Amino acid sequence: LFTEYTASRARRVALSSTVSILDNLIGDGAFATEGIFRIAGNKTRVEEAHGDSDINKALYLALLSDKTPLGVHDKLSLLKKYLREDIRLFDRTAVPIPINKFLNDNPSATGGEMEEFLREHLSTPEQDVALLTKMLSFCKMVVNNSAKNRMEPSNLATAFAPSIMAPPQSMNPSEIPGYLEDINSFFTKLFTTYTTVVNVPGHSSDRRHTAVARNVKVKSIATAPSVDFRFFNKLWWGEVEKDSEGGEIQLNHYDAISYCVNKYPGRDCRLPARTEYEKLALQEDWPYILRDLKNRAFWSLTVHPETSGHAYFFSGYTGLIEDIDRDQSYWVRCVCNP
Repeated sequence: LFTEYTASRARRVALSSTVSILDNLIGDGAFATEGIFRIAGNKTRVEEAHGDSDINKALYLALLSDKTPLGVHDKLSLLKKYLREDIRLFDRTAVPIPINKFLNDNPSATGGEMEEFLREHLSTPEQDVALLTKMLSFCKMVVNNSAKNRMEPSNLATAFAPSIMAPPQSMNPSEIPGYLEDINSFFTKLFTTYTTVVNVPGHSSDRRHTAVARNVKVKSIATAPSVDFRFFNKLWWGEVEKDSEGGEIQLNHYDAISYCVNKYPGRDCRLPARTEYEKLALQEDWPYILRDLKNRAFWSLTVHPETSGHAYFFSGYTGLIEDIDRDQSYWVRCVCNP
């Protein structure tokens, strides 16, 4: 019983640590880092952080023996180590997940169908679905920043998929090469769906969009995500997000991050970073630059560097940026790169 308890506790620590790492990477915009997943982290620092029961120390307070904070590549190597050695999302049974059968039976599977297939085969769905969702959201950000990070879907699948879906511990060594080939094919296909460009309202045939464009100081409107976006500080800023009935959406920080990534598939969209809200607040007429900015509080993408349970938000009441518990519900406004 003690052994089972120790293993269970180690897995819970690993799950919490991995979520913390992902939040930190997303908040820092690490998905655009050149060499992401290809460049290995410092082995000594990664091993030391892996043995630390409080990952926040390693990530935020730089209490490693060499007093050096973990860099992007260190964090990614640590994340992969947790996934392979401690979490093992898909190690529920001795029978390998039927990836090859799924691909053969579903040659035209959508990204959503492939993600659902993964969720159905999680080791402990009630614990792991949030982590899987966050990981795939991060992968979407990586794929949609391939021009900066030089990581195409096939490269990302080769570098990261074996960590997401490590070979079952019971697998015969002779079967591992074929298994790795199957998961590489699966994740290459999944990540490729993240690059699909959707038809965007507001091209030259859309008169409503042309009317809006006259109020936007930008040379071309062709890259606008929708008729409700405005161009400011080299980004397309969305309106206050609303539900199907027109009510303004308020989400906790975790859900707000996923919402912006998934709301505009095929585009490089996310929550605005703290620094982007700071640039907005420096404008004397900031309350009028974006529609419905006043009298609301909007989440930023940025997680507090010392308190991983807090994130920054922009107050449309005061124009200030403050931090608060990430479980609070605030308004959502997305930004997209041109």
